[in-house]
Amino acid sequence: MRIDLSCPVENRGTIVKTNSETGEQYLLLKLLNISEKTITSVNFNVKAYDENGTELGVIPVELTELEANPKDFFAENKAISLADFPEAKNFVVEVTHATFIDEEPYTPSDENTIEFDNKEASVDDVIALREFAPVAVCFAQNADDHWKCVCGRPNFLDSENCVRCGIEKEKALSKFSSRDALDKAIEEVKQAEEQAAIEAEELAAEKLAAKKAKQKKALVISGAVVAGLIVLAALGFFGRIVYYNIAANQAVKNGDYTKAYDYYLKSGSSKINDVADLARGNTPSNLMFQGGICTEDNENFYFLTLNGETYHFNLIKENKKTKKKEILTDSAAGSLCAVGDYIYFMDSETSGVKRITKDGKNIDTIIQTPVKHIDVIGNTLYYIQTDYDNPDNLTLEQCQTLASQGQMKTFDRIHKMDINKKSDTLLSKDGIQTCAIYGNCIYYLSAGEETWDSGHLKVMDLNGKNVETIISSPVATFTIMDNNLYYVPLYNEAIKGSEITSVTDLDYRLIRINLDTNETDELNTEFMTLYINQSKDSVLSVVVNRAQYIDYYNSMFSGNSEATVEEPSYSIIATNINDGTYKYLVTGDVQIFNVSGDEIICYLASQGICRLKIDGSDFEPVYADGTSTPPEELAEEELSDDLQALADDINNSKN
Repeated sequence: MRIDLSCPVENRGTIVKTNSETGEQYLLLKLLNISEKTITSVNFNVKAYDENGTELGVIPVELTELEANPKDFFAENKAISLADFPEAKNFVVEVTHATFIDEEPYTPSDENTIEFDNKEASVDDVIALREFAPVAVCFAQNADDHWKCVCGRPNFLDSENCVRCGIEKEKALSKFSSRDALDKAIEEVKQAEEQAAIEAEELAAEKLAAKKAKQKKALVISGAVVAGLIVLAALGFFGRIVYYNIAANQAVKNGDYTKAYDYYLKSGSSKINDVADLARGNTPSNLMFQGGICTEDNENFYFLTLNGETYHFNLIKENKKTKKKEILTDSAAGSLCAVGDYIYFMDSETSGVKRITKDGKNIDTIIQTPVKHIDVIGNTLYYIQTDYDNPDNLTLEQCQTLASQGQMKTFDRIHKMDINKKSDTLLSKDGIQTCAIYGNCIYYLSAGEETWDSGHLKVMDLNGKNVETIISSPVATFTIMDNNLYYVPLYNEAIKGSEITSVTDLDYRLIRINLDTNETDELNTEFMTLYINQSKDSVLSVVVNRAQYIDYYNSMFSGNSEATVEEPSYSIIATNINDGTYKYLVTGDVQIFNVSGDEIICYLASQGICRLKIDGSDFEPVYADGTSTPPEELAEEELSDDLQALADDINNSKN
């Protein structure tokens, strides 16, 4: 590839959009001023190519009255019409002239034009490189007439820094010029960290020993905490662990499980297992597949209701003792997590993350961009976000557009955030469908491109390390209870690797594996299990009769118009984990169900939000204000026949 090294402008992104009024396509470019001076005008040609690489023509562009600052993007909203080239798929920008703020011009120079290799490194190498250089796309190279940076930009031989990303030439060529050089750099960092940790541990031990010698026994613990605060930065890795564990233990004694979780998380202590459930805002099963539509704390029960006029959900707070209800907000879309003074939730407008104080007076935004799953434990937010292969730092909207056109790769990945510091950490580069956090482990379903490569059940620690595969075939849903893994396989193992051609290829059994002994058994084999939740001594499931389901859909697709096979009905059942017996709780078109304490909130397609007890009693509809009393305008009307009959059947069966 040819490039003029003296050219002050680079195109770092190309997006094709369509005018909603005229239907004509237009082009947006992401131009970068890589020079040290402000640019006031630029002329360039856009060469348009079809999908086969055939040149269709040239579009001349002139931009004047600019104020393109050094090392900054400009003219991102300058639309370039593609009316003459509707078949264009690829574009190349060639700058023909530019003027700087000091009126010095730029014109292309043959003397500074070089040929360079723009080949990118393998995906594995790029991932390794980006641990050190987030913009990396290739290994650095030193050529006769230029040096190429890890970001892919060629530079003059005498340039000490890359004109695009600013990385030092010496660092790029010494540490990032090959996989061997990179591995050596990684090993050097590892050794330096280990040596620093050893020195820090020795220093911490000396300081703690000195404290113990000088202070009375009764004051040792409190003195260590104070000392930890003073010398925390100096003690290094192991010193911080000592301090965090002491502080966490004290927080447990004080009943502050949120603080204890945060300190145990920082120290990596296995004691986090003892406080995780006490510090979390909702159960893993409620959040993973079932929307997080209800949760609780010691005083209140929180749940969502549907406003039939606005089609928004109301977040209801119900006092457990008085049963008094109030609407906190109508902007919650689910994933409710009650932690500390706040209720966290996904925003109905942006799909970002917000939180509201439990008195409903204050609401603020934690994450503005869309997420797909959240789980708040202590002051740590775990969430799944769509990430883009975006070394050019394009805007979210640009990434979304390119991804929709198949021009940019996307990855659903799990992140964690320290809510107080708003600091984000990517935990895993693996694609993830959904996840659930139990103790000090994150269990997740992988996202693969092929049917049999997707949905594998894996586990990693809370730092995204030590990944292991538990189930190496597609899983529909799972939960963990009393050290037993309950999961539902999607397909029959006998057809693994084959194309799915019939409903008889589906599995959907409920399987239990003891995580200590690996003993396996099956539950409720006459059902196909769709979703799983849990209570104290039962696994709760949305199920459909297996034989009826298969007969019905085989009949549907057989072409036999005279077939009269009854459509199967869906039910929520509770299966006792001790003896395997089950009982029906509700039957209907169940879309969502959540469990908190002895309450079940479910959404039935034809009836709306409903509420019942964990034993199946007290079934009732729930209206927008959280009560089971119809609004005044409906007071004279009766419940729908279906809902009334359903409520009567359930409640009568308990008498």
